[in-house]
Amino acid sequence: MHTGGMNVDVTGLKDLAQVLNLSTGTVSRALNGRGNIAQKTRDIVAQTAAELNYIPKRRTAGKSDSLQRIGVCIGNPCLSAAGTLDPSFVGLHYMVEMERAASAVKVAVQVGFIDAMSDGHRLDQLPVFQSGDIQGTILVYPFPESFVKQLAVRGPVVSIEHTYPTASIDTVGPAQSRDAMAAVQYLYDLGHRRIAYVCDEDARGHKLTMGLRHAGYVSGLMHCGLVYEPDNVANVYSPIVAKANLSDWVVGRMQAGVTAIITSISRHGYILWEQLQARGIGVPNELSIVAIGGVHRAKGLPQLTTWRCSYDAIAATAIDALRARRSGRRKTDLYQEVASVFVQGQSCGAPR
Repeated sequence: MHTGGMNVDVTGLKDLAQVLNLSTGTVSRALNGRGNIAQKTRDIVAQTAAELNYIPKRRTAGKSDSLQRIGVCIGNPCLSAAGTLDPSFVGLHYMVEMERAASAVKVAVQVGFIDAMSDGHRLDQLPVFQSGDIQGTILVYPFPESFVKQLAVRGPVVSIEHTYPTASIDTVGPAQSRDAMAAVQYLYDLGHRRIAYVCDEDARGHKLTMGLRHAGYVSGLMHCGLVYEPDNVANVYSPIVAKANLSDWVVGRMQAGVTAIITSISRHGYILWEQLQARGIGVPNELSIVAIGGVHRAKGLPQLTTWRCSYDAIAATAIDALRARRSGRRKTDLYQEVASVFVQGQSCGAPR
C-alpha cells in the first residue's frame, strides 16, 4: 500500500490499523515480527508505517522493557574484498566497542553486515533480524533512509555519526567540527599561519562526517583570524586529488607558503607522510601534519598527531541511548557528540 502523500494523522497503533483496515493485533504482530502473519502483510504494514512516520509509543520502564538483545548493522563498505571487516575502517573499532559496552550492561549483540547501497532490504530476510527478539538497533555507516525508517518502526534506533532528517532516531558520534577547530588552533599556537586541508576524496558515503570536519576547519581559521584560501583545500569541491597523487598537490601548496596540513582521516595523513618521506621532504621539519579520526598507526611510521575518536565512549553512549528509548525515560530524538582524545605524535612542530 502506498499512501500517495495523503495527510493522515497517525499517533497510535489504532490509527495505523484503521488506515490499513487491519486489526490492531495484526498490525502489532507485523511490526514486531511475531505471529503467523503473511509476508506481504508485514511488508505493507512496515511500508505504510514508514511513509506515515508512525513511531510506536514506548511503555514506562519495567522489567519487560529492559534491553536484552540489540542488532548492530555494519554497511558493506566496511568490508574487504574477502568479505572480512577491513581494519582500516572505523567499523571494526565500533563493533568491538559496541560488544564491550553491551557486555558491561549484560546486553547481547547480534552483528549483521548489510549492503548499505541497496534500497530494497526486507527486514525479515536479514539474518540479524530473523530471530525476532532484537529490541533495538545501532547503525554503523550510512544506510538508505527508507531502510532506517523501517527499523525505527520496529524499535529504537541509534545511528553512529550519520543523521536521517525524516527518521525519528538518535544519533551519536564524535565532535567532528570541534576536532577540526582544535586542530587549527593547535597548529596556530605552534606558529603556523598557512594551513591546508585535505578531505577523503571519495568519503565512502560519510558525507555528513566530512562536511562537519571541513566546517570545523573553516571555523577554526576564522577563530584564529586566518584567511580561508580555497586553493588550500582539496577534495571538498575541487580539485579532486587521488591518494596516489596526494604529495604532488601538497608540494605545490608548500611552494605557495603552506607549512601545515590537516587531513580529514588519519589514513590520508599516514599516506601523505610516507609519500613525502619518499621524496626526501621532512615531517615535521618542512611540513606539519595533523589528522582527524585516528583509526590505527601505519607500520614503519611514527605516531601521527591526531584527534582520535573516542570509540569506547561513543559505543557506551549509543547503548545508553537505546536503553533510555526502550524504557521510556526519553522520547525526544537525541543528537549527541562525544569529545575526541588528543594523541600527541611526532608529525607536528613549529614552522621553519
